[in-house]
Amino acid sequence: RTQEELVQAAKMAALGQLSTAINHELNNPLGAIRSYADNARQFLELGHTDMTAANLQEITALTERMAAITHQLKAFARKSQGQLEPCNLDQALDAALLIMQPRLSRSPVTLEQQRLPDPPLILADRVWLEQILVNLLSNALEAVSEMPAGVIRLTVTRQSDTLAIVIGDNGPGIRAENMQHLFEAFFTTKASGKGLGLGLSISYRLARDMQGDLVAANCPQGGACFTLSLRVTKPDPADSLSA
Repeated sequence: RTQEELVQAAKMAALGQLSTAINHELNNPLGAIRSYADNARQFLELGHTDMTAANLQEITALTERMAAITHQLKAFARKSQGQLEPCNLDQALDAALLIMQPRLSRSPVTLEQQRLPDPPLILADRVWLEQILVNLLSNALEAVSEMPAGVIRLTVTRQSDTLAIVIGDNGPGIRAENMQHLFEAFFTTKASGKGLGLGLSISYRLARDMQGDLVAANCPQGGACFTLSLRVTKPDPADSLSA
């Protein structure tokens, strides 16, 4: 029970760090919706139904965008009992990036992605997986936030019966004396009040609970690299026979 509460506390802390950017991401569409609504009313009074329809279409698109953000935040915030099942990695990555988008869009950091064209399903708890991804992306963003040309690299590779998700950056990297403590609870190199020191510790535990692993290293080209490895689900023999 204590571990579940710590997982949830770390998740809420991550959302708290995202709150300012999320607020900005929702306020902008709200302002635009107000403008489009006012314009649509004026066009309607003038009998310009085509322009009215165009403004209403813009409003629909903006509300769908806001709904996608809030839906994903709600899904991310819910508790999970750790039910392992076949998961689509691309969908989990897209969901995590949608949560991170408000912060990424307000930062000059470049996000580079190299994904597999048709990755196999992995064994994971979807909520836990997204929590790990959001935490690693958030840490990478903070590591390069002060860089004049910050880069976050997201790479997916297949290694035998596992998929490896590597999230690296071109920041200052991990100091040698900190490497062995990274996954310890309450260990943090951030300034006071900037984090609980639980994110990496819980991410490591969740990865292991999903029969995977999370390791840290310094990238050959500089910066930190975190590799999340998760098992590929085995195809059901019955499916092969039926095919």
